Amino acid sequence: MTQGNAEVGQGTTAGLRRYSTRPAAPPRATHCSTSVRGPRPTAAIGVIGALREHGLRPGDDVAVMGSNDIPVAADMPVPLSTVRSPVFEMGRQAMCLLIDRLQGRQVRSKRLRPRLIARASTLGE
Repeated sequence: MTQGNAEVGQGTTAGLRRYSTRPAAPPRATHCSTSVRGPRPTAAIGVIGALREHGLRPGDDVAVMGSNDIPVAADMPVPLSTVRSPVFEMGRQAMCLLIDRLQGRQVRSKRLRPRLIARASTLGE
């Protein structure tokens, strides 16, 4: 695990540091045996760039996963797989719970399911 500030540059730096000790082109496998999850989509984008600099194919050699499904994720040269959280519904539910609480009603936490958006960065080409 490599720590960073979760921006593109840090993702690139972490990816370069992580993969600089590996051979540039590992034998191809029918599935990815290595994966990376960026804490933010910008870090995952940086990791994809670093992998490509080392001759690795994101999605084929190394699976890369981001979060928050930013608009650019689908439009990258290697589209980024992400987890899409229902942020609008999260905000709406939080406001309803807050109003209920302020009015003295009992409240219970609610779970909302995120959605996996699988793209080439984990599925390969």
